[in-house]
Amino acid sequence: MDAPDDDMLTVLRRAPVLAACHDRPRSRQELVERTHFSRSTAYRATVALEERGLLENAGDGYRTTRYGAAVLAAAESYGDAIETIDRLEPLLDLVDSPELATHAHLFGDPEVTVADASNPYEVVNRVVERFEQTATSRGTIASTTHLEAVEQTAPDLSGKESIERIFARTALETHSTVADETLAEVAATDAVSLYVAEDDEIPFTFAIDEDEVTLVGHDPATGLPTVHVESARPEARAWLQRVYERCRENATPV
Repeated sequence: MDAPDDDMLTVLRRAPVLAACHDRPRSRQELVERTHFSRSTAYRATVALEERGLLENAGDGYRTTRYGAAVLAAAESYGDAIETIDRLEPLLDLVDSPELATHAHLFGDPEVTVADASNPYEVVNRVVERFEQTATSRGTIASTTHLEAVEQTAPDLSGKESIERIFARTALETHSTVADETLAEVAATDAVSLYVAEDDEIPFTFAIDEDEVTLVGHDPATGLPTVHVESARPEARAWLQRVYERCRENATPV
């Protein structure tokens, strides 16, 4: 049965009824108890969902149809995506990338670290901690980082197997100016490969490590990294791997 396009939000609001009836039939009284809807709301929901083929009256209560189960799964996925995007709001406020906005829902339940005035280097410390835990990493650097942050994050490369970074050209030029010796030392390390691409080829700063992917947002006024996002979701990893390969195709060695 086709569902009216202008009523999908109503279906989402009634998804708790579909969830309650998914495992076995439920009476309207049970639905009131399980969903915390009022009696009148539960009544209207069962009538409307039955009319749309999402619920059926099984005699001993209402149960979710196969069509209803599919709609329920979609509603739950939608809810999860909205929660993920809400968690990523600090990053989306900093990173102007339509591509990131389109794929933000892939990050599942990410761990988000946000620096504030009481601890402006909280993200810097997390970046250092993450780098110390990884032996292989590929990623991009799209933004210029504040000199003090560069000095604090000068990596200990002992024990690293393979570190690849693709700089946006402007970011590389600025890093070369403010931290030329540090950058030269890093570039001379056997485990490190540095590349550069035009600014519009590097959409944002990210890294792909052994177990997780990370995204970093920088404060445009200070250059400090102020938002750090981590995710172990395979979907996010697969997407960022594709982004990295595209960036790598358009990059040249430093």
